[in-house]
Amino acid sequence: MKLLKKYKTILIVIVVVVVGGMAYNSYFGGEGGSILTSDLTSGSESAVSAADNDLLTLLLDIRSVKLDDSIFSEETFRSLEDFSQEIVPEPIGRENPFIPTDLSGEETE
Repeated sequence: MKLLKKYKTILIVIVVVVVGGMAYNSYFGGEGGSILTSDLTSGSESAVSAADNDLLTLLLDIRSVKLDDSIFSEETFRSLEDFSQEIVPEPIGRENPFIPTDLSGEETE
């Protein structure tokens, strides 16, 4: 019991370091592989998961989409009006609006 009292803080530090190391390893450790890449070893397609196949199918579907650009040459599209408003340039205020000012109006650093 005397030994435990003597080295109490050292034992607590060691336990905290070990538990912290285990938590770090479980959170940041793991397999270390990237989520976005797949491992294909020796040309086998068995390593490709169903999610990879679904993603590939979606990408191929998106690639096959063709848009008809004839809409831009129609009279209806050309008759559209532009209602945008011009942005008027305004004077720039203080560089840092959160810096307090003196009563004289000068900025303090």
